[in-house]
Amino acid sequence: MRMNSVLDNFSESFSRKEREFSQANASTQRGALLSCSTITQVRMIPLAGAYKLNVDGAIFKEDKAIGVGGVLRDHNGDVFMAFSERIQGGFEPIIAESLAVFRGLQICGYFGIRDVVMESDSTILMAINS
Repeated sequence: MRMNSVLDNFSESFSRKEREFSQANASTQRGALLSCSTITQVRMIPLAGAYKLNVDGAIFKEDKAIGVGGVLRDHNGDVFMAFSERIQGGFEPIIAESLAVFRGLQICGYFGIRDVVMESDSTILMAINS
């Protein structure tokens, strides 16, 4: 019974996010987005035996919740594991990003992974990390 509830909640959440994504795409096609500066993507590849942890946080203002998630890859780029979690509360973006980092590092610790290269789109957290 509990698994059905979890699946129903996931399905409902996924459908809501799919609608939000469609609405956002529709607005970009109408030119609603502001222009932004050029983004340069740099992929850091960890050394053999090390892992790379990409994390991100998201804010769901209407739901008064945040989402945190990440992907852990080995030095070949193969996915070792991924995670996501929804947390109730009206938190600021830096808190969502910080909790994503925290949860990712907790999971690395659980698997005994200590050699980790971490990436996030939070310039503040990456400055602290360097």
